[in-house]
Amino acid sequence: MKRMAYLGSVLGALVLSGCGEAKQNAASQPITCEDKVVQKGFGFNENVEASTCEMMKVFDMQDYQCSVQQNVFGTSQSAAHLTTDSKSVYAFSTPEQCIDALKKWIEIVP
Repeated sequence: MKRMAYLGSVLGALVLSGCGEAKQNAASQPITCEDKVVQKGFGFNENVEASTCEMMKVFDMQDYQCSVQQNVFGTSQSAAHLTTDSKSVYAFSTPEQCIDALKKWIEIVP
């Protein structure tokens, strides 16, 4: 029941696409992965218990690793997976893709 309430709040919130090497990102530099700009996409941080889909620019990614993952959480979506010491962010092109993946993630996370 608690997860259903949480899922409802996720769907109510409005809130891509990897690189093997580490990236540094200053506030003025775009977040990129495999030469694709993901800063204008939408993502969620799986290290946050009550994660919601947000615009990528809010994550303030610094010194990140990046890889592309296909069929994220059993969906047909591919996503850029950006990681730092404290964040594990999945980035998508649209808020709908992000919400779909987040719903699947909520279902499989213990």
